[in-house]
Amino acid sequence: MAMKILRLAATPVLLVLHAMLMSAGAHADTCSGSVLSEGSSCGDKTPIGPAACPDPFPAGCDAFFGEKGGGFIDLLECGWGGLGSPISPCRCESLPGMKVSSNGNWCMPEKPDCSDHATVGALSAIDPHCRKWPITPKKAVDPNDKLGTLGVSDQEFIGAGAPLNYAIHFENLATATAPAQIVVVTDQLDAQRLDLATFQLGPITFGAVTLVPQPGAQAFAGGVDLGLEQDLQVVVNAALDRSTGLVTWRFTSIDPATGQLTDDPDAGFLPPNVNAPAGEGSVVFTVMPKSGLATGTAIRNQAQVIFDTNAPIATPTWLNTVDRDPPVTHVAALAAVQSATTFPVQWTGTDAGAGIRDFSVYVSDNGGPFMLWQSQSIASSANFAGAVGHSYGFFALGTDLVGNAEAVKTAAEATTQVVSAPACAVNVSAQLQVTRSGFGYNLATQRFTQTVTMKNVAGSTVGAPLSLALDNLSTNATVYAPSGMTSCAAPAGSPFINWSGSLAPGASATIVLQFTNPTKAGITYATRVLAGSGGR
Repeated sequence: MAMKILRLAATPVLLVLHAMLMSAGAHADTCSGSVLSEGSSCGDKTPIGPAACPDPFPAGCDAFFGEKGGGFIDLLECGWGGLGSPISPCRCESLPGMKVSSNGNWCMPEKPDCSDHATVGALSAIDPHCRKWPITPKKAVDPNDKLGTLGVSDQEFIGAGAPLNYAIHFENLATATAPAQIVVVTDQLDAQRLDLATFQLGPITFGAVTLVPQPGAQAFAGGVDLGLEQDLQVVVNAALDRSTGLVTWRFTSIDPATGQLTDDPDAGFLPPNVNAPAGEGSVVFTVMPKSGLATGTAIRNQAQVIFDTNAPIATPTWLNTVDRDPPVTHVAALAAVQSATTFPVQWTGTDAGAGIRDFSVYVSDNGGPFMLWQSQSIASSANFAGAVGHSYGFFALGTDLVGNAEAVKTAAEATTQVVSAPACAVNVSAQLQVTRSGFGYNLATQRFTQTVTMKNVAGSTVGAPLSLALDNLSTNATVYAPSGMTSCAAPAGSPFINWSGSLAPGASATIVLQFTNPTKAGITYATRVLAGSGGR
């Protein structure tokens, strides 16, 4: 069935065509009219015979007529390679009466009428003096790239049900000396890890043209006329071979006058990319991983790009790694009883793949239903405020960075009961004047130090023991060797340092604080002084 190709006035536009001009994976051979297999090309683009200079022809051959031993021989023996076979610029310049054309594409007579050149019999038609011979084709230059589905970490972890989206980019560099006439992109899919039934072609682009296959298509045949300025048609064939997993895209530059591959070395659908994106192209496809792949399964994908008769160039390899397993989390064991109504709860977890994104922690009060307490928290602990006489049970659920969520639990992982709490220590901050020195740094211990002085400015003694609590300590710092953490006297969870003596009116006590602070950022906190034998 013939394909209709629309001619554009000046600017290329998208045209999706459903009739076939060529069978997928093959192109017409303008030399013989046959159909060539994948990877073949029309005609031999390589000159036959020696191409070295300054001795361009085999010994004994006349550069003009291929004369050897007093008679004419087949020109093939003397290095011409047959009619239309190209020669190098060096060989052309070595021939008397011949020159390289101004555009560099032809070896041609210096005198257009050939009147000064002898011809003999039937060989006059192929006398090299009176013919134009194509110069060895200039090269298109092919950089390329491969992009895939972005995942997590260097291993690009993805969930087991996530589609794999790939884009293959190719470009004819601005420094290239010729446009590309044929571009073949191939991508070998891993049939052991990919479900080929889910393969779908995506948009196909080159320059300002975009061709969009039908949704779900695994094959495409289309084309576009590049307009009057280029007088060129581009045929695009793409298909997945389900039996091998090989995907092939073929771009072919067609001469509208002949319907065959253009033989003009300066005509091609992908010019040097001087005016981007004229010399750029890309193909896109999507495929799903096979179900049941284990966490850690690596899926690698690499493509190859061929410009004209150049050697294939491999793209970088794109790696994705399957993560199908959710995290495993738990709440750390708690003491059987709590003497303070506010107490810390801690949780942790592991993940075999991408890593844990967050935790949700649930609590049950006196055996009742579990209720969400901490929602999608990135922390590993929090203070729980309970009530005397109540028992509490906790469990944690984790979600990893690709969205795998831990199954809901039905039983507590840690339980505790709040009992009658002793009286809390008294906050005597209003009776004391607290003065802080600047921070020092101990090179030996690599800890920051600060001296804190507590002076009794009240008219009565402040009874022992005393504790200096540091509330709202900045997260970049940790108190070294604290005496404990507040849990009875609110706010809970503040580190404190004990000082055992009493303070009479006007008396002072000095405490030296030490902080670990890897970031070396500023350390901030508020002071609170607790006194008496009650809980802290």
